Amino acid sequence: MMTTDDDTDATDAAIDRLMTSHGYEPRSTGHRAWTWSRQADDDSVLWICTYEDALYGDPDEADWCASRRSQTGEMIAQCDRLVTLADALELAPRLQSAASK
Repeated sequence: MMTTDDDTDATDAAIDRLMTSHGYEPRSTGHRAWTWSRQADDDSVLWICTYEDALYGDPDEADWCASRRSQTGEMIAQCDRLVTLADALELAPRLQSAASK
């Protein structure tokens, strides 16, 4: 099935609403890479993006990764497989924090 620009725009808008409702904001990670980012309960940051370091993709495809990072972006923990966007939202807060390592 071929998607149109209108379909893509609607999907991107739905992802915007979903991510902002969970407290995430777009963040540039440099080199044209982007992630959804939000402050975690500790001093770390939760990141969710597609495998291609993008904000948008098919939310139902297992093409998303979640990670916990330091304030400077250093990896603390990440999920061990690609997941759907809904699964990434569920997994991200449960990733091991720096304090528990």
